[in-house]
Amino acid sequence: LTATVMMPRTFAIALPQATQADKLESVPIIISIDRAGRIALNGVKLAQDADFETVFAAQQRGKEPQAIIAADTDTRHGRLIEVIDRLRGLKVQRLGIEVEQK
Repeated sequence: LTATVMMPRTFAIALPQATQADKLESVPIIISIDRAGRIALNGVKLAQDADFETVFAAQQRGKEPQAIIAADTDTRHGRLIEVIDRLRGLKVQRLGIEVEQK
């Protein structure tokens, strides 16, 4: 799933572009990854990677776990996979990638 999301940015992120992108109806947790690999969850910058699960659970508030990753085009592929792996560990079944509409 690729999606466009209108949400204020914690980091400056250059999103990849796509011609096909869906508008979201529900509001998932937005995971921002800047070009240096730093992470923010719904605007909350993580001081360290170990905080990921705790902050995600607090943001989820009992809702069905779903997330959109907004990663800078220069984010390392390995870093993106690390985040996806952590989300799978948190039982996130609905996962999307935010893009900029061409």
